[in-house]
Amino acid sequence: MPYKRIDLPSGRTTFKSFWRENGVQRSKNFATEREARLFAARMVDTVERQGIGDPDRLTCAEWFTKFLDGLRARGELSPSTIGSYAKHLRRWTKLIGKVPLVGLTVGHVEDSLTLLLKGTAGHRPISASTARLTRTVLGTCLEAARRRKLRHDNPATDALPPATPKGQQRKAKTFTAEEARRYVAAAHSEKAASLFHGIAAAAVLLTSTGLRRGELLGLKWSDLDFETGMLAINRTVIANESGGTVIREGVAKTNGSLRPITLTPAAVEALRQHKVDQARLMLSLGRDFERHDLIFPWHDGRPMAPSVATHHCIRLCKIAGIKGRPPMHGARHFHATALLGAGVDLATVAQRLGHSSPATTLAIYSHSDSTKDKAAAERIGEILAALDK
Repeated sequence: MPYKRIDLPSGRTTFKSFWRENGVQRSKNFATEREARLFAARMVDTVERQGIGDPDRLTCAEWFTKFLDGLRARGELSPSTIGSYAKHLRRWTKLIGKVPLVGLTVGHVEDSLTLLLKGTAGHRPISASTARLTRTVLGTCLEAARRRKLRHDNPATDALPPATPKGQQRKAKTFTAEEARRYVAAAHSEKAASLFHGIAAAAVLLTSTGLRRGELLGLKWSDLDFETGMLAINRTVIANESGGTVIREGVAKTNGSLRPITLTPAAVEALRQHKVDQARLMLSLGRDFERHDLIFPWHDGRPMAPSVATHHCIRLCKIAGIKGRPPMHGARHFHATALLGAGVDLATVAQRLGHSSPATTLAIYSHSDSTKDKAAAERIGEILAALDK
């Protein structure tokens, strides 16, 4: 029996529950047999088997650590996603880490969000959008605790998030058509040639396919069919939690991310020329060039770190005179808005972008630009003028 009655010399009676934690037997006293029995059942059914110990002593910080360790062990999320979770949970650790998990309230969460928005000692305030994301990560973590019956509710989901200003939409920062032209032209210039090998072909591919950064860096020559102009997205390159660069075979951001894409003739030609140039580079470096079959590796053949690619594309934007745009994702957004503006159906655009659902595409790219709005005004003016005749 995981609990027993103890008659004390004083004449009082207490009830002691027992459980094992990391190989050590522990106990806890209760005034009534019912309390001892219920606690013992809780320890056996939901805690002892999970290796957590007394849930009443478990702090939020300890649970955050166990939650992240579980994510790493399962391997279902990318290291970069787990790293993002860890970053957000570090914020919460500083604010509520010492609070017992069972004692965490909606008030704790909302007061902490206020501190994050205002800024805490030694830390700058965060934006409302970042605060909402931080709350979402906490909610995911606490939902895991609720499922394991370490809590009966989830105070993060009950806490009010920072308000979104009225009329604010999730809008993509996209290159204009002129900026996309300058982006590709700059990538072919002598100034850009030293950024990374194949940057001209990369710029053509980014604007004409809308590839994500990790998808571009994970491309191999075996994924490309020059005859049909088809390119298969089969892997991604990401940064792990320690900052290393990892190739993830058969794994991408969403279920729709592993996909075939039809290339433009210009993209096929750019890649054909890049392959010739890369063969010359491999020949000149010999054994110093690591052969991973990557289309856009680092100068010695190793996978290029995503942060390095972004850094060089920032420099490319400076050469092209482009300001205030994501250096690689701006090309992806241009690709999407250009296709939608040309009347390509939503499902096809979503498939090319690797979105799991056309609804995602619509949510990001539904806003109209000023050029289309002006054209619409001119068109309605023509219609109304015709009615007066």
